[in-house]
Amino acid sequence: MVDPKTPKRRPVAVSTGKSAIKTAKNAKKKFPKVKKGSVTCVPGDGGFGKWSDYENLYHGSSVKIMKPDVERSNHGVGTDGRKKYKDYGKGFYTTSSKKQADRYVKISLSRCNNENGTCLRTGHISEYLFKVNDAKRDLKILVFNGVSKEWLDFIADNHDLNFDHGYDVVIGPVADDKAHGIIDGYLQRRQANLHPDWRVTLKRLKPHLLKDQILFHTKESTDYLIYIKDVIVSVE
Repeated sequence: MVDPKTPKRRPVAVSTGKSAIKTAKNAKKKFPKVKKGSVTCVPGDGGFGKWSDYENLYHGSSVKIMKPDVERSNHGVGTDGRKKYKDYGKGFYTTSSKKQADRYVKISLSRCNNENGTCLRTGHISEYLFKVNDAKRDLKILVFNGVSKEWLDFIADNHDLNFDHGYDVVIGPVADDKAHGIIDGYLQRRQANLHPDWRVTLKRLKPHLLKDQILFHTKESTDYLIYIKDVIVSVE
């Protein structure tokens, strides 16, 4: 569990005890250097459970993925010239919820069918074993223990494509597609220096929160994922 003694609203690098989060003014820089083998915990409204909850992870997609590739990420400038953003930056996204992965399969198929004019009826849930203890020893991990102002600002930072937080793995909350407008509104007001009320934004997001998302941001981090199996999902 996240240490209940962690000070509120101040993320702490567990292995060093030093502050590890910077605000949006550093969006074009990497986060402060964090040593390998450190876990940075950002307090929030709760949601992060036991580390063992994250040993089995799932990825829902239109294809089976045995070896994740962080470079094949829907984050950056697309082939159509439009900018595309992911909450925690580029990389390979997973979840500890099989139900949520099933939801992502249907979303992925819907997008694929619309973009390609095809009509795929089956997708895939790829399951992995995450070597948690080894990753905690070797990698730089950032954990958001629920939603918070820092979580919102982190998403905002990742809307700057020059921003690189420098963590290998990021664990935290995720909202459904209906929340995009709420988050976008917060980001636009933030970028215009209008000082949006993050508390109001989080209250509006509550009904749209799903289980979680675990990002593997670096190629090195995917070495700690072991492919287990693939489950085919049919969509009517």
